[in-house]
Amino acid sequence: MGNWYCRCNRDYCERDLNWIYYVRSLRQAGMLIESLIEYMKLLHQPDTSPEVRRDLLIDQRDELMQQLRETRQTIAYLSYKIDHFQEHILSSEAAQLFPQQSNKIIDDSHNAED
Repeated sequence: MGNWYCRCNRDYCERDLNWIYYVRSLRQAGMLIESLIEYMKLLHQPDTSPEVRRDLLIDQRDELMQQLRETRQTIAYLSYKIDHFQEHILSSEAAQLFPQQSNKIIDDSHNAED
């Protein structure tokens, strides 16, 4: 991979850069180093079918899709909390500060918003 210059610099060709990008993309997708090493070993074994490597990529994509679903659920939950932040805070604070008057304070704040 690449040629050495006399000052310990590497001269990477297009193929080298493509491999670096490919490996980096797999890592960013969450592929474990062990899985990446297995993938690379399979790539260099002539008796291994390409489908085995494809299956590793499919497994990684499925895992990434699951993480994406979980992230979307978390975002939806946080959005709900943000959208309802005022009423949660007002009711909690009113109940703590003015236990006998908390319902009136909350009602007054809702009427002020209308």
